[in-house]
Order: sequence, then structure tokens, then C-alpha cells
Amino acid sequence: MAYRDLYPSSSYTKENVIVRVEFNLYSTKDEKLVWSGESDTLYSKDFEKLGKGYAESLVKQLKKDKVIRKN
Repeated sequence: MAYRDLYPSSSYTKENVIVRVEFNLYSTKDEKLVWSGESDTLYSKDFEKLGKGYAESLVKQLKKDKVIRKN
């Protein structure tokens, strides 16, 4: 999902595209939901950088919530 924010000022208008990502992690044993999260970020034309940043944030949160172990 994505949506736009407009920030008008006296000399120019800045437009930001916000991207919302949802991640659901299920157990392969019983197909039950183990963890779910949502994240908002500013859209970047550098999709690889955007994806890498999301993956890093996701892993950090999964470790914090003790879903995965720290190594």
C-alpha cells in the first residue's frame, strides 16, 4: 500500500510517497501465525536500498521480540 503526503511551503511543494509493508511469519508445522508486523517508510527510487533497509529493520525487530536468536 502507498499513499502521498504533500507539504506546501511559501516557495515550493514537497511530495513524499509513504510505502506501508506488512510481514506475517507462519509456523511450517501447524500454519499458525507466529509474528506479524507493519512498517511505513518513505519511497525511494533506489528500490534495492529501500528493500535492504526494510530487511535490516525487520531482522532487528524479530531479534528484539525474540522470534529469532541473535548471532
